[in-house]
Amino acid sequence: MGRNYRGWQKQHKGPTVQGELEKALTVLLREKIRVNGASRTDTGVNARGMAADFKTGSRMRANRIMSGLNGLLPADIAVTAVADAADDWHSRKSALWREYEYLIWNRPYPDLFRDGWTCHIRKPLDVAAIKRAAAAVEGTHDFKAFCVASSAHKGCVRTVMALLVDEPEPGLVRLTIRADGFVHKMVRSIVGTLTDIGLGKIEPDVIERMITTGDRKLAGKTAPARGLTLTGIGYDKNL
Repeated sequence: MGRNYRGWQKQHKGPTVQGELEKALTVLLREKIRVNGASRTDTGVNARGMAADFKTGSRMRANRIMSGLNGLLPADIAVTAVADAADDWHSRKSALWREYEYLIWNRPYPDLFRDGWTCHIRKPLDVAAIKRAAAAVEGTHDFKAFCVASSAHKGCVRTVMALLVDEPEPGLVRLTIRADGFVHKMVRSIVGTLTDIGLGKIEPDVIERMITTGDRKLAGKTAPARGLTLTGIGYDKNL
């Protein structure tokens, strides 16, 4: 669960997932450990598919490291697998794709049992309109209009392999996006713009115009962090 953390990357203002992992590993392995993460996440964003790597001089077996970590970490962080890796393997640099899922509970009343996992939108969404607009996101584009200004100078060309919109159950709208990488707040900006399209606030062709012009002023409201989950990191071209 990400709601108790200021994202993945360690910082001075509050707890982070990287910081908690490094503290636990340092205690367990009795040496200073630096952890690399496969992707950064914003404050409050969940993750159930994060990958990370670290180097150690310890000979402790992988299964003992996993059980030891889960005994030391907070209750809302869990390590599901640990394995030895090649010296040149890097959780971020070796990744071929990353996948996020955004869940919207689209009913007049909140879903108390999904608190922290869904964004609640009371007014009915036109899911068909969202699906039509989402098609324009797929492909290789300059996503400058979908990222915050502070990160635009780093380059915003990314390849979105898929953006799927479905309703796994009545009242629940799911957006799943997979890409070779994401710029800061890109996913939440895409979701927020698609949501405003679904609410009839902006025209469906705005996605194409944003990609063509790079004009962030055309974007809808950035979707809140709650509802967003990092679901997977891919290292195999066949997956």
